[in-house]
Amino acid sequence: MSLSLVLIPLSIAAAAASQARRPRPSDVEAGNEVRVESRMRDETLLVAALGDLGAAVSRTGDGALLARTPDRALTMRRDAAGLWNACFAETWTPDGARAFVEDLDRAYGLQVQRAVIRRLEERAPEAGMRITSQSVDDDRVVTLVMEVERA
Repeated sequence: MSLSLVLIPLSIAAAAASQARRPRPSDVEAGNEVRVESRMRDETLLVAALGDLGAAVSRTGDGALLARTPDRALTMRRDAAGLWNACFAETWTPDGARAFVEDLDRAYGLQVQRAVIRRLEERAPEAGMRITSQSVDDDRVVTLVMEVERA
């Protein structure tokens, strides 16, 4: 018996949600800083996603993450719910900040997808399964076929 799992990148699943996420008046503070909410929780995956976008990441003294791209910087801070939010200085336009967060959201979603695949690969043998094939389509949808080795 075999089992097929289809892993859809979170960026596709969250496309509608990101379209609904528009800046609110509270997202722009004092005219010189833009804050954009995210759904990102895992710091390791966030740092990897920022790296995928070409940002060098360092930790600040207050626990925030400073991400430097070749031409700008942004700060990621946790909110009360444990989600990472991006804070952009005046060098970013609101549209540029939103576009960066959308790119970051896609990169983060791919990092989550990779982590899920790694966990499935690690746990399949102890569950009596083995991965017989893996494919990725143009939309980065991953299909894993797993075979049940024991009943």
